[in-house]
Amino acid sequence: MANPATAKAFAQALDPSDVIDFYVVLSQGQPDAAVPTVLLLGEGVENYSLTLTPEAVAVGLRIVERAGYENKLDGNVLTLWLEVDPAMQTSPVFNGTGVTVPIEILIETTATPPRTKQRSFLVRISNQ
Repeated sequence: MANPATAKAFAQALDPSDVIDFYVVLSQGQPDAAVPTVLLLGEGVENYSLTLTPEAVAVGLRIVERAGYENKLDGNVLTLWLEVDPAMQTSPVFNGTGVTVPIEILIETTATPPRTKQRSFLVRISNQ
């Protein structure tokens, strides 16, 4: 599957041996805003989930879920921790420019009734 054309890419790349945090700002605005927003003004996030796409799983990308590396929502900023499976860290796919894979974030808003939004974000994994 091709990466979604509207997916936003994280600025920092992930080295295959890194365990680092990434931040997603869930922007707020009017429904007709020139810059697309995730939440309407005054709306928050009730629930969220993170999902690795098949492409991300194939290159060993993992969402870190151990003590001290909690994925969390603080206001409208979602922090997620990512790493590459140690068995895949020496893969040649990460040489040169590496590989860019999407992860998906699904949110349920505090609106009544709740709205559900899915967004893809691109992570580049390359040897640094």
